Amino acid sequence: MAKLKLYGDKVAVCHQCGGPIGLGTPKPFCPNCDEPLPQDTLCLIPVLYGYVDEAHRNAIDMKVTEDAPVQEKADGATQAYEPVSEGGIARVVGGLIIAVNVIGAITCIFTLAKYKSYDPEFPSDALFAKTHFNPGLVIAFIAWGLNGVTFGYLIMKIGSILRHLERRIH
Repeated sequence: MAKLKLYGDKVAVCHQCGGPIGLGTPKPFCPNCDEPLPQDTLCLIPVLYGYVDEAHRNAIDMKVTEDAPVQEKADGATQAYEPVSEGGIARVVGGLIIAVNVIGAITCIFTLAKYKSYDPEFPSDALFAKTHFNPGLVIAFIAWGLNGVTFGYLIMKIGSILRHLERRIH
């Protein structure tokens, strides 16, 4: 008898040949007999989740919602809540990074990039002072803010991916 292929930890068994289906199976087919894997098995393998049809995805999402722990409020009402996860934390941190960078860039532009020039005829009179923005500093602060926004957005996307994977594992 030929040795059966197994990619990673066993998560299911092929209904055709009885061979093991591993967590790292690279194709939506049994690695031993090339029989298409059923939708329920595809849902268990993160790499193959893209092959799952919409009906099964919705069923999984409903099951995840139903399995969520229920928390009772003070008024007696109950609500399902998601436990704190690494993905959720990453999304919050990404949003905070974006907010801090946007606020920081705006603050720097209106405080550090401003300068006053005085009319030579009235050098000591503040009424004749004109406020200008240093274009080099303005561009630098805008670039700094955009860099931070991009970084924060990437962290938020990583958080979304982590949350998606955490839902599929549990």
